[in-house]
Amino acid sequence: AVDPRLAAPAPGGRRAQPSPPPLGGTEDVNTARLRALVAQSRRSLGHYLAQLGVPPAEVDDAMQESFLVVATRLASLPAGSERAFLYATASRIAGNARRGLRRRERARDRLLYVPRDVSPAVDDAIDQMRARGMLEDALDELPSESVLVFILAELHGLSPAEIAQDLGLPGGTVASRLRRARQHFADWARRVGAATAHDQRVSPLGRRSPSSDVGGNPEMLSWWVSRGEVDALSALLRVYERAHPDGGVVSAAVAGNAVAKEQVHKRMTRGVPPDTFQVNGGIDLFAWARRGSVRERLEPIDCLFSSEGWERAFPSDVLDLVRHEGRLYGVPVDIHRTNALFFSRPILAKHGLTPPATLDDLHRAAEVLRGAGVVPFAIGYAQPWTLTMLAFENVLVAVAGGDYYRDFFAGRRRADDPELRATLEHVARILDYANADAPRLEWDGAVELLRGGRAAMTIMGDWAKGYLTNSGSALDCDFGEVASPGAGGAFVFATDTFGLPKRASHRAGAIDLLRVFGSREGQDAFNPIKGSIPARTDADLSRYDPIARATARDFWSSARYPSIASIAPSAFTRGLDVAMARFARRRDPEFVISAIRASYGLLAR
Repeated sequence: AVDPRLAAPAPGGRRAQPSPPPLGGTEDVNTARLRALVAQSRRSLGHYLAQLGVPPAEVDDAMQESFLVVATRLASLPAGSERAFLYATASRIAGNARRGLRRRERARDRLLYVPRDVSPAVDDAIDQMRARGMLEDALDELPSESVLVFILAELHGLSPAEIAQDLGLPGGTVASRLRRARQHFADWARRVGAATAHDQRVSPLGRRSPSSDVGGNPEMLSWWVSRGEVDALSALLRVYERAHPDGGVVSAAVAGNAVAKEQVHKRMTRGVPPDTFQVNGGIDLFAWARRGSVRERLEPIDCLFSSEGWERAFPSDVLDLVRHEGRLYGVPVDIHRTNALFFSRPILAKHGLTPPATLDDLHRAAEVLRGAGVVPFAIGYAQPWTLTMLAFENVLVAVAGGDYYRDFFAGRRRADDPELRATLEHVARILDYANADAPRLEWDGAVELLRGGRAAMTIMGDWAKGYLTNSGSALDCDFGEVASPGAGGAFVFATDTFGLPKRASHRAGAIDLLRVFGSREGQDAFNPIKGSIPARTDADLSRYDPIARATARDFWSSARYPSIASIAPSAFTRGLDVAMARFARRRDPEFVISAIRASYGLLAR
């Protein structure tokens, strides 16, 4: 049923956008809050839903549903939290809409799909399937002897001659296996319609809508769509909006970093970039800044760092992740610890357990919990980067130490070192303790199991803290966070950065936005909600919770190591993610070792 307070029929039968309800009766206060929220958010909410992939014909309905949910919960929402709750609700509604669209499209593909005369390029189909979480299904369709050759060629970018040398196979055998694998892959892609359905599903970020140009508002693209992320970004953008009361920011949020990176790549190469976009500091950022290459598409922003005094405000090793060939290209917004363990305080207390400090402690606690009928460990690897992070940024660091981890991803170790085998043995045991639906969940689904008391522990970056606290969980009684078991004083970290594309349509607005991202005020608005700590050294830590303050102390006192996304080329990590996903399903360490061995040279280039 349509709530007449929120929507009314428009000419032609199309539902109009929500309009503020009249005041009156005992509901004056909440009705006024709802009216203010609708007036403040109706335009930006529609754009947000569209960028999350809600089909244009369904945006109005999704908006109405979002406002209706808020209206029913308004009396219980604290003042000031209405907009954050609205956007978190809209994110969930958009997810439902996307899933419904995928179901309809799969049915359509099965019934109506007619293969095109020309097969899709393999690399395009791979990008599409990675973004849609379907690549693992495709690889399972390949002949088993061809899978590794295909991964090395199409994900790591090795030539047949390099593959033959690294695997010790005749060149003709490699060529034959690769030819068969490509044919199987292309056939599978045609069957599921990967070549045609993807661009209809992903919102057309390459085309700027007329409303996004109004007032010269800068557009930023990020993958922050989960609980905590949306709220933190809203707080950060409010800092910008206070200084720009007549304008705002067009926030193009895309679910999943693989999808977001694909959209950035398409838009940058087409010459229609967002005005700024989220990218991991380090090698991901530098890929857009290499001088003399076709991907040199970011402006250096040394002048901004100089005018704002930022070279004194950020730690030197954080600046190293935004400095390329002597020039600065990105603004660090946060520091996330990626080797952290989150635990349910009630569950561990009930079973007389303390947070595990070593891997052996973790295994002992898991056995106790499993014996009591409790899921010891929550994992979600629908996007397999979570497995790579667990295995190498956490378990490998615990097994071999931070220096070994750094050397390994600099190409100075060997793929068949005993440390790697020991790491995979521990990961296999952790997977055995995990929830049965791990292959179907993403990272936030695993954290939700912990929040709901359905699992005792999870290892995740501390963006999980933002998810938990913004879902109503309390640090002091519901959950806790400690360094990952066996961390041994090693602090593995990632930083989200934003740069300035050379062809930004709203360059001045983008520079003003970057200025806010790097400011003390902006970072102290963003990071307490996000779960991270500020990248600046002069933040007001009194605004942060006790765990964040402890994390900041660890950051300054520990040996620090950048995350894999910062130090390893994507040509290597793409294949590593796929190999780890296969390991999770089949527990085959030799496949992972062979994949690493054959592509290990990429790390030293």
